[in-house]
Parts: sequence; structure tokens; C-alpha cells
Amino acid sequence: MKRKMEKHKTSYVTTFVLIGLCLFVLSGCSQADSQGQGEEAGGETLSVFAAAQLQDAFTELKEVFEEKHDVDVSINFAGSQVVRTQIEQGAPADVFASADLEHMEDLQQLGRVGEDTIFSHNTLTVLLPVDNPGNLERLEELDSKDYKLVVGVETVPIGKYARAFLKKAEDTFGSNYKENVLENVVSLETNTRAVSGKITLKEADAGIVYVTDVIPSIEDQVTTIEIPEDLNVITNNTIAVVSDAPNPDLAQQWVDFTLSEEGQDILAKHKFMKISNVIE
Repeated sequence: MKRKMEKHKTSYVTTFVLIGLCLFVLSGCSQADSQGQGEEAGGETLSVFAAAQLQDAFTELKEVFEEKHDVDVSINFAGSQVVRTQIEQGAPADVFASADLEHMEDLQQLGRVGEDTIFSHNTLTVLLPVDNPGNLERLEELDSKDYKLVVGVETVPIGKYARAFLKKAEDTFGSNYKENVLENVVSLETNTRAVSGKITLKEADAGIVYVTDVIPSIEDQVTTIEIPEDLNVITNNTIAVVSDAPNPDLAQQWVDFTLSEEGQDILAKHKFMKISNVIE
């Protein structure tokens, strides 16, 4: 009887040992899976700091780039002056895409970005709410009617470009055209999407924006007064790798992609003008 009990006791011990070994192995497998998932989730992330006007085009570029390179792309959109300041103060960015040359050159003088390349161009239009409360139909009416105008502040690209257009138009509409138009300003915004937002919300009667701001999601809410080529301003969008980029090789691949034929086609789809020196 004693031998029989000892036999059962040995059997129980063996069973507990086997269960313990199984739990240990399963635990190890679970940790390995967790670590594997963590490594996959913690892979390279490309950080792009870009001008607000690039939001829709760069979002599509991001989707294609992520699929091609099996990486994550994080894009910070704001006015060029805002993202420039963030990089200037040491934000961990890989790429800077600016809506004008001035902000790019400011960072280059500080040694914060490398050599830049113009990757697209843009032009301007006058944006109106679809019901046109200001009853504006022609550019020459902008300095002769009482209406509410929204433009960018003078220090941001869309603000500078808008004022350049108004100055250029003085040769056609009179020497006081710019001054008279700006007397109708009721709001100054820090980026172009903020200007178009005021129009879609009907908080103003007109705004000067990029043609690329007339995106599909607002097309039924707005109308435009076209600015002819001889009065318009062709803008330069420029891009560079940040000097202390966490992922410099990946950053250069993003730059090359925006300049590639595929990248240029995506930009053109969003109404940007292509550059001539397309990289094959």
C-alpha cells in the first residue's frame, strides 16, 4: 500500500513538473512574440515637416512611400514659418518642405538643413463662398467694393505671394490697387488652409489662396475668380534633408521620390505644377 501511494506521489510530482515546463515554454513564446511585435512596431519612422499647402499631396505620397519602403511616415503640416521654427529649435525632423525659398535659406544659414531642391510650383486664385455674398466677379472689383477679405500674414508664404500678386496687378488696375484691396482685410491667417477655412465657413467674402487649396472636399462650397497668367505669381516649393536627421538615407529617398516621375504625377494630380528636371 505504501509503495502504491509513493508511486502516485511520484506521478503527481512528474505531472506538476511537466505543467511547469509547459507554462515556462509558453511564457517564453509569448515574450518572444511580444518582442517581435515591439520590434516591428518600433521600426524606422520618417519624420517630414511640410508646408500646409502640401497636406493632400504629401498624404498620398506618404501612402505610396510607406508601401514601397515598408516604413512609417509621420508628417507635421503647418505654415512654413512654423515648421521652420520647430526645426530651428531642434525638433527631430528628417525632411523639411517649404512653400518658399526664404524659410529654407534661413535654416541653411544656421546649418540646420542641407542643399535644397525645388520640387514643384504653385499659383494663386481668389477664393469665394459658393453663394458669393460679396457679389465679386472680376479682379478689378476687389478694390472698388465693400467686402470682407482674408489673406495670410505678411511673414508667411501665402501672405507674401498674395501681396506680390496685388502689387503686380497695379500695372493693370491702377497704382492704388494693392492698398485699396488690403483695406478690405478682416482677418490675417498664419497658413493658406486657414485662409480657405474662413471662406468655407463663410466668415469672409474672399480670400487669396493657392490653386491647390481648392480640394475635392470643399469644391461644392466655393467658387473662384481666376488670376490670369500675366498677373499671377508662380511659387516655388523646395525640399531638403535636415542636417541631423535621425534617418538621413530614408530622408534622401523621400526627396528623390518627390522628384521622381511617380512623385511628380501625384503632385500634378493635386494641381501642383511639375518641375522640368524629373529624376528617372
